[in-house]
Amino acid sequence: MGSGFGHCALVRCSICVEHVRGRVEARDRLGLCPLVASQVEMVTTMLSVMPARIGWLGLGNMGMPMVANLVKHGGGIQSVSVFDADGGKRDAALKELSGVRKGVTVSTAVSVRDLVANGRCNVVFSMLPDGAAMNDCVALLTEAGASASPGGLALMVDCSTVHPNDAQRAAAALNKVSVSFVDAPVSGGIQAAKDGTLSFLVGGSVHVLDAARPFLQSMGRKILHCGEQPGLGQAAKLANNLLLGITMAGLCESFVLGSRLGLEPKVLSEVFNASSGRCWSSEKYCPVKGVMSSVPANADYKTGFAARLMLKDLRLAMDAAKARGVDHEGSDSRKLRLPLGEAALEQYVQLASQHPNLDFSALYKYLFDEEGKR
Repeated sequence: MGSGFGHCALVRCSICVEHVRGRVEARDRLGLCPLVASQVEMVTTMLSVMPARIGWLGLGNMGMPMVANLVKHGGGIQSVSVFDADGGKRDAALKELSGVRKGVTVSTAVSVRDLVANGRCNVVFSMLPDGAAMNDCVALLTEAGASASPGGLALMVDCSTVHPNDAQRAAAALNKVSVSFVDAPVSGGIQAAKDGTLSFLVGGSVHVLDAARPFLQSMGRKILHCGEQPGLGQAAKLANNLLLGITMAGLCESFVLGSRLGLEPKVLSEVFNASSGRCWSSEKYCPVKGVMSSVPANADYKTGFAARLMLKDLRLAMDAAKARGVDHEGSDSRKLRLPLGEAALEQYVQLASQHPNLDFSALYKYLFDEEGKR
Protein backbone atom coordinates (compact mmCIF):
# COMPACT_ATOMS: atom_id res chain seq x y z
CA MET A 1 0.00 0.00 0.00
CA GLY A 2 2.86 2.41 0.63
CA SER A 3 2.68 5.03 3.37
CA GLY A 4 4.45 2.59 5.69
CA PHE A 5 1.30 0.64 6.50
CA GLY A 6 2.52 -2.71 5.19
CA HIS A 7 -0.22 -5.36 4.86
CA CYS A 8 -3.11 -3.24 6.13
CA ALA A 9 -6.47 -4.96 6.41
CA LEU A 10 -8.24 -1.68 5.73
CA VAL A 11 -8.18 -2.71 2.08
CA ARG A 12 -10.50 -5.56 3.02
CA CYS A 13 -12.93 -3.07 4.56
CA SER A 14 -13.57 -1.19 1.30
CA ILE A 15 -12.30 2.08 2.79
CA CYS A 16 -10.54 4.28 0.28
CA VAL A 17 -6.75 4.28 0.10
CA GLU A 18 -6.67 8.04 0.37
CA HIS A 19 -8.43 7.84 3.72
CA VAL A 20 -5.86 5.34 4.96
CA ARG A 21 -2.98 7.53 3.84
CA GLY A 22 -4.54 10.45 5.61
CA ARG A 23 -4.27 8.54 8.88
CA VAL A 24 -0.49 7.99 8.77
CA GLU A 25 0.08 10.96 11.04
CA ALA A 26 -2.36 9.50 13.58
CA ARG A 27 -0.53 6.18 13.35
CA ASP A 28 2.77 7.86 14.12
CA ARG A 29 1.29 9.43 17.24
CA LEU A 30 0.45 5.95 18.54
CA GLY A 31 4.14 5.14 18.86
CA LEU A 32 3.54 1.65 17.40
CA CYS A 33 5.37 -0.30 14.73
CA PRO A 34 3.81 0.11 11.26
CA LEU A 35 2.23 -3.37 11.15
CA VAL A 36 0.54 -3.13 14.54
CA ALA A 37 -0.39 0.49 13.91
CA SER A 38 -2.05 -0.47 10.64
CA GLN A 39 -4.20 -2.99 12.48
CA VAL A 40 -5.12 -0.44 15.13
CA GLU A 41 -6.05 2.06 12.44
CA MET A 42 -7.96 -0.59 10.52
CA VAL A 43 -10.23 -1.65 13.35
CA THR A 44 -10.86 1.85 14.68
CA THR A 45 -11.66 3.20 11.22
CA MET A 46 -13.76 0.23 10.20
CA LEU A 47 -15.96 0.39 13.28
CA SER A 48 -16.42 4.12 12.82
CA VAL A 49 -17.85 3.74 9.30
CA MET A 50 -19.34 0.24 9.19
CA PRO A 51 -21.94 -1.50 11.36
CA ALA A 52 -20.56 -4.20 13.62
CA ARG A 53 -21.27 -7.84 12.89
CA ILE A 54 -20.55 -9.51 16.21
CA GLY A 55 -19.54 -13.11 16.74
CA TRP A 56 -19.83 -14.50 20.26
CA LEU A 57 -18.00 -17.58 21.58
CA GLY A 58 -19.21 -19.16 24.83
CA LEU A 59 -22.74 -19.23 26.26
CA GLY A 60 -22.12 -20.31 29.86
CA ASN A 61 -23.21 -18.66 33.10
CA MET A 62 -21.32 -15.48 32.21
CA GLY A 63 -21.36 -15.51 28.42
CA MET A 64 -25.12 -15.81 27.96
CA PRO A 65 -26.16 -12.78 30.06
CA MET A 66 -23.30 -10.76 28.60
CA VAL A 67 -24.30 -11.35 24.99
CA ALA A 68 -27.93 -10.70 25.94
CA ASN A 69 -26.98 -7.23 27.16
CA LEU A 70 -24.86 -6.68 24.07
CA VAL A 71 -27.81 -7.48 21.82
CA LYS A 72 -30.16 -5.26 23.84
CA HIS A 73 -27.91 -2.25 24.36
CA GLY A 74 -24.81 -2.38 22.14
CA GLY A 75 -24.42 0.53 19.74
CA GLY A 76 -23.75 0.25 16.02
CA ILE A 77 -24.58 -3.46 15.79
CA GLN A 78 -26.06 -5.00 12.66
CA SER A 79 -26.01 -8.66 13.65
CA VAL A 80 -24.93 -11.07 16.41
CA SER A 81 -23.98 -14.69 15.73
CA VAL A 82 -23.33 -17.03 18.66
CA PHE A 83 -21.53 -20.32 19.11
CA ASP A 84 -21.13 -22.77 21.96
CA ALA A 85 -20.02 -26.39 21.77
CA ASP A 86 -23.28 -27.27 23.55
CA GLY A 87 -26.03 -27.28 20.93
CA GLY A 88 -28.70 -26.90 23.60
CA LYS A 89 -27.14 -23.61 24.71
CA ARG A 90 -27.06 -22.39 21.12
CA ASP A 91 -30.75 -23.16 20.69
CA ALA A 92 -31.64 -21.51 23.99
CA ALA A 93 -29.68 -18.40 23.06
CA LEU A 94 -31.40 -18.11 19.68
CA LYS A 95 -34.80 -18.42 21.33
CA GLU A 96 -34.00 -15.82 23.99
CA LEU A 97 -32.29 -13.26 21.78
CA SER A 98 -34.27 -13.37 18.54
CA GLY A 99 -36.52 -10.35 18.12
CA VAL A 100 -35.21 -8.68 21.28
CA ARG A 101 -34.07 -5.61 19.38
CA LYS A 102 -35.37 -4.31 16.10
CA GLY A 103 -32.70 -4.07 13.44
CA VAL A 104 -30.31 -6.56 15.07
CA THR A 105 -30.28 -10.00 13.46
CA VAL A 106 -29.43 -12.94 15.73
CA SER A 107 -28.22 -16.32 14.45
CA THR A 108 -26.27 -19.36 15.60
CA ALA A 109 -23.15 -20.93 14.13
CA VAL A 110 -22.35 -24.62 14.11
CA SER A 111 -18.59 -24.12 14.61
CA VAL A 112 -15.96 -21.45 15.15
CA ARG A 113 -15.14 -21.55 11.44
CA ASP A 114 -18.79 -21.10 10.59
CA LEU A 115 -18.97 -18.11 12.94
CA VAL A 116 -16.52 -16.11 10.85
CA ALA A 117 -17.02 -17.65 7.42
CA ASN A 118 -17.74 -15.40 4.42
CA GLY A 119 -17.38 -12.17 6.36
CA ARG A 120 -20.16 -13.12 8.76
CA CYS A 121 -18.43 -11.31 11.66
CA ASN A 122 -15.93 -8.49 11.85
CA VAL A 123 -15.67 -8.49 15.66
CA VAL A 124 -15.49 -11.58 17.87
CA PHE A 125 -16.00 -11.72 21.63
CA SER A 126 -15.13 -14.80 23.67
CA MET A 127 -16.05 -15.90 27.17
CA LEU A 128 -14.53 -19.35 27.52
CA PRO A 129 -13.78 -21.65 30.47
CA ASP A 130 -9.98 -21.83 30.19
CA GLY A 131 -6.87 -21.10 28.21
CA ALA A 132 -7.03 -24.34 26.23
CA ALA A 133 -10.46 -23.45 24.84
CA MET A 134 -9.32 -19.92 24.07
CA ASN A 135 -6.16 -21.13 22.32
CA ASP A 136 -8.17 -23.53 20.17
CA CYS A 137 -10.52 -20.73 19.12
CA VAL A 138 -7.62 -18.38 18.38
CA ALA A 139 -6.03 -20.99 16.12
CA LEU A 140 -9.25 -21.29 14.13
CA LEU A 141 -9.75 -17.53 14.01
CA THR A 142 -6.16 -17.10 12.80
CA GLU A 143 -6.93 -19.43 9.92
CA ALA A 144 -10.05 -17.42 9.16
CA GLY A 145 -8.16 -14.12 9.38
CA ALA A 146 -5.55 -15.35 6.91
CA SER A 147 -8.21 -15.92 4.26
CA ALA A 148 -10.73 -13.28 5.30
CA SER A 149 -13.03 -11.73 2.73
CA PRO A 150 -13.39 -7.94 2.40
CA GLY A 151 -14.88 -6.57 5.59
CA GLY A 152 -14.03 -9.77 7.46
CA LEU A 153 -12.65 -10.43 10.90
CA ALA A 154 -10.77 -7.43 12.29
CA LEU A 155 -10.92 -7.62 16.10
CA MET A 156 -11.07 -10.21 18.89
CA VAL A 157 -11.96 -9.27 22.46
CA ASP A 158 -11.34 -12.12 24.90
CA CYS A 159 -13.24 -11.86 28.19
CA SER A 160 -12.13 -15.25 29.52
CA THR A 161 -9.73 -15.60 32.44
CA VAL A 162 -6.52 -17.20 31.15
CA HIS A 163 -2.78 -17.02 31.74
CA PRO A 164 -1.27 -13.71 30.58
CA ASN A 165 1.05 -15.69 28.31
CA ASP A 166 -1.97 -17.12 26.49
CA ALA A 167 -3.25 -13.61 25.82
CA GLN A 168 0.16 -12.53 24.52
CA ARG A 169 0.37 -15.52 22.21
CA ALA A 170 -3.15 -14.89 20.94
CA ALA A 171 -2.32 -11.27 20.16
CA ALA A 172 0.85 -12.26 18.32
CA ALA A 173 -0.89 -14.93 16.24
CA LEU A 174 -3.83 -12.71 15.29
CA ASN A 175 -1.62 -9.71 14.52
CA LYS A 176 0.11 -11.77 11.83
CA VAL A 177 -3.20 -11.98 9.94
CA SER A 178 -4.14 -8.33 10.58
CA VAL A 179 -6.62 -9.03 13.36
CA SER A 180 -6.37 -6.82 16.44
CA PHE A 181 -6.71 -8.28 19.93
CA VAL A 182 -7.39 -7.06 23.45
CA ASP A 183 -7.82 -9.16 26.56
CA ALA A 184 -10.73 -7.96 28.68
CA PRO A 185 -11.44 -10.35 31.58
CA VAL A 186 -14.29 -9.34 33.83
CA SER A 187 -14.96 -8.90 37.51
CA GLY A 188 -18.31 -8.84 39.25
CA GLY A 189 -19.79 -12.31 38.85
CA ILE A 190 -22.98 -13.70 37.37
CA GLN A 191 -25.34 -11.14 38.87
CA ALA A 192 -23.25 -8.28 37.50
CA ALA A 193 -23.26 -9.99 34.10
CA LYS A 194 -27.05 -10.10 34.22
CA ASP A 195 -27.33 -6.51 35.43
CA GLY A 196 -24.79 -5.16 32.94
CA THR A 197 -22.56 -3.83 35.72
CA LEU A 198 -19.37 -5.81 35.14
CA SER A 199 -15.89 -4.34 35.38
CA PHE A 200 -13.65 -5.00 32.37
CA LEU A 201 -9.88 -5.18 32.93
CA VAL A 202 -8.36 -4.50 29.53
CA GLY A 203 -4.87 -5.14 28.19
CA GLY A 204 -3.81 -3.87 24.76
CA SER A 205 -3.89 -0.73 22.65
CA VAL A 206 -6.05 2.00 24.16
CA HIS A 207 -7.09 2.93 20.63
CA VAL A 208 -8.44 -0.56 19.96
CA LEU A 209 -10.10 -0.43 23.37
CA ASP A 210 -11.79 2.82 22.36
CA ALA A 211 -13.15 1.08 19.26
CA ALA A 212 -14.54 -1.74 21.42
CA ARG A 213 -15.74 0.55 24.20
CA PRO A 214 -19.35 1.01 22.99
CA PHE A 215 -19.82 -2.77 23.09
CA LEU A 216 -18.18 -3.14 26.50
CA GLN A 217 -20.31 -0.32 27.90
CA SER A 218 -23.44 -2.28 27.04
CA MET A 219 -22.25 -5.07 29.35
CA GLY A 220 -20.38 -3.27 32.11
CA ARG A 221 -20.18 -0.25 34.33
CA LYS A 222 -16.39 0.16 34.53
CA ILE A 223 -13.76 -0.26 31.84
CA LEU A 224 -10.24 -0.16 33.26
CA HIS A 225 -7.30 0.06 30.87
CA CYS A 226 -4.46 -1.87 32.52
CA GLY A 227 -1.75 -1.16 29.96
CA GLU A 228 -0.82 -1.16 26.28
CA GLN A 229 0.56 -4.71 26.28
CA PRO A 230 -1.71 -7.71 25.66
CA GLY A 231 -1.97 -9.86 28.78
CA LEU A 232 -2.00 -7.01 31.29
CA GLY A 233 -5.75 -7.33 31.67
CA GLN A 234 -5.22 -10.99 32.57
CA ALA A 235 -2.44 -10.05 34.97
CA ALA A 236 -4.81 -7.63 36.73
CA LYS A 237 -7.54 -10.28 36.86
CA LEU A 238 -5.25 -12.88 38.41
CA ALA A 239 -4.00 -10.41 41.02
CA ASN A 240 -7.59 -9.46 41.83
CA ASN A 241 -8.79 -13.04 42.12
CA LEU A 242 -5.78 -13.95 44.23
CA LEU A 243 -6.89 -11.25 46.64
CA LEU A 244 -10.52 -12.40 46.41
CA GLY A 245 -9.62 -16.01 47.19
CA ILE A 246 -7.46 -14.99 50.15
CA THR A 247 -10.02 -12.57 51.61
CA MET A 248 -12.88 -15.05 51.26
CA ALA A 249 -10.87 -17.73 53.07
CA GLY A 250 -10.01 -15.24 55.79
CA LEU A 251 -13.63 -14.12 56.07
CA CYS A 252 -14.79 -17.71 56.47
CA GLU A 253 -12.25 -18.29 59.24
CA SER A 254 -13.29 -15.07 60.96
CA PHE A 255 -16.96 -16.06 60.96
CA VAL A 256 -16.02 -19.43 62.45
CA LEU A 257 -13.93 -17.75 65.16
CA GLY A 258 -16.67 -15.26 65.99
CA SER A 259 -19.31 -17.96 66.16
CA ARG A 260 -17.08 -20.07 68.40
CA LEU A 261 -16.76 -17.08 70.74
CA GLY A 262 -20.52 -16.62 70.93
CA LEU A 263 -21.26 -13.97 68.28
CA GLU A 264 -24.27 -14.21 65.98
CA PRO A 265 -23.31 -14.12 62.29
CA LYS A 266 -25.49 -11.08 61.57
CA VAL A 267 -23.87 -9.15 64.38
CA LEU A 268 -20.43 -10.19 63.26
CA SER A 269 -21.20 -9.16 59.68
CA GLU A 270 -22.23 -5.72 60.90
CA VAL A 271 -19.01 -5.44 62.88
CA PHE A 272 -16.85 -6.39 59.90
CA ASN A 273 -18.53 -3.90 57.60
CA ALA A 274 -18.25 -1.05 60.09
CA SER A 275 -14.63 -1.82 60.94
CA SER A 276 -11.21 -2.24 59.39
CA GLY A 277 -11.88 -5.84 58.35
CA ARG A 278 -14.38 -4.71 55.72
CA CYS A 279 -13.83 -6.11 52.21
CA TRP A 280 -15.86 -6.83 49.08
CA SER A 281 -16.73 -10.34 50.27
CA SER A 282 -17.94 -9.10 53.65
CA GLU A 283 -20.04 -6.34 52.06
CA LYS A 284 -21.44 -8.12 49.01
CA TYR A 285 -20.85 -11.86 49.30
CA CYS A 286 -21.33 -13.11 52.86
CA PRO A 287 -20.57 -16.85 53.05
CA VAL A 288 -23.03 -17.48 55.90
CA LYS A 289 -26.64 -18.34 55.14
CA GLY A 290 -29.31 -15.88 56.26
CA VAL A 291 -27.06 -12.87 56.77
CA MET A 292 -27.38 -11.20 53.38
CA SER A 293 -29.92 -11.46 50.58
CA SER A 294 -29.12 -12.63 47.04
CA VAL A 295 -25.89 -14.46 47.85
CA PRO A 296 -24.99 -18.08 47.00
CA ALA A 297 -25.01 -19.09 50.69
CA ASN A 298 -28.80 -18.64 50.69
CA ALA A 299 -29.11 -21.08 47.79
CA ASP A 300 -26.93 -23.74 49.43
CA TYR A 301 -24.01 -22.42 47.35
CA LYS A 302 -25.50 -23.84 44.13
CA THR A 303 -25.17 -20.54 42.27
CA GLY A 304 -22.30 -18.12 41.85
CA PHE A 305 -18.60 -18.55 41.10
CA ALA A 306 -17.78 -22.26 41.12
CA ALA A 307 -15.01 -23.48 43.40
CA ARG A 308 -13.30 -25.20 40.46
CA LEU A 309 -13.05 -21.83 38.69
CA MET A 310 -11.56 -20.12 41.72
CA LEU A 311 -9.10 -23.00 41.94
CA LYS A 312 -8.25 -22.54 38.26
CA ASP A 313 -7.59 -18.82 38.76
CA LEU A 314 -5.42 -19.36 41.83
CA ARG A 315 -3.38 -21.97 39.99
CA LEU A 316 -2.91 -19.52 37.12
CA ALA A 317 -1.73 -16.90 39.61
CA MET A 318 0.72 -19.37 41.16
CA ASP A 319 1.99 -20.37 37.71
CA ALA A 320 2.46 -16.74 36.73
CA ALA A 321 4.37 -16.05 39.95
CA LYS A 322 6.59 -19.06 39.37
CA ALA A 323 7.37 -18.02 35.80
CA ARG A 324 8.12 -14.45 36.80
CA GLY A 325 10.39 -15.53 39.65
CA VAL A 326 12.91 -17.50 37.59
CA ASP A 327 16.01 -15.58 36.50
CA HIS A 328 17.69 -15.77 33.09
CA GLU A 329 19.87 -18.69 34.17
CA GLY A 330 16.88 -20.71 35.36
CA SER A 331 17.75 -20.60 39.05
CA ASP A 332 15.29 -19.92 41.87
CA SER A 333 17.43 -17.23 43.47
CA ARG A 334 14.69 -14.66 42.87
CA LYS A 335 11.71 -16.93 43.30
CA LEU A 336 8.50 -15.04 43.88
CA ARG A 337 6.49 -16.69 46.63
CA LEU A 338 2.90 -15.99 47.52
CA PRO A 339 2.50 -17.73 50.89
CA LEU A 340 -1.03 -16.52 51.58
CA GLY A 341 -2.06 -17.48 48.09
CA GLU A 342 -0.51 -20.90 48.55
CA ALA A 343 -2.43 -21.39 51.80
CA ALA A 344 -5.71 -20.33 50.18
CA LEU A 345 -4.99 -22.60 47.23
CA GLU A 346 -4.82 -25.62 49.54
CA GLN A 347 -8.29 -24.80 50.88
CA TYR A 348 -9.83 -24.50 47.43
CA VAL A 349 -8.16 -27.74 46.34
CA GLN A 350 -10.04 -29.48 49.16
CA LEU A 351 -13.32 -27.75 48.38
CA ALA A 352 -13.14 -28.33 44.63
CA SER A 353 -12.25 -31.99 45.11
CA GLN A 354 -15.48 -32.49 47.04
CA HIS A 355 -17.83 -29.91 45.55
CA PRO A 356 -16.35 -28.48 42.32
CA ASN A 357 -19.53 -26.76 41.17
CA LEU A 358 -20.54 -25.13 44.44
CA ASP A 359 -19.76 -21.46 44.95
CA PHE A 360 -16.31 -20.70 46.32
CA SER A 361 -17.84 -19.21 49.48
CA ALA A 362 -18.86 -22.76 50.40
CA LEU A 363 -15.48 -22.85 52.14
CA TYR A 364 -17.42 -21.72 55.22
CA LYS A 365 -19.73 -24.72 55.26
CA TYR A 366 -17.54 -27.50 53.94
CA LEU A 367 -14.09 -26.79 55.35
CA PHE A 368 -15.09 -25.64 58.83
CA ASP A 369 -17.50 -27.38 61.16
CA GLU A 370 -19.83 -25.61 63.57
CA GLU A 371 -17.24 -25.60 66.34
CA GLY A 372 -14.73 -23.81 64.14
CA LYS A 373 -12.47 -26.85 63.88
CA ARG A 374 -10.82 -28.11 60.73
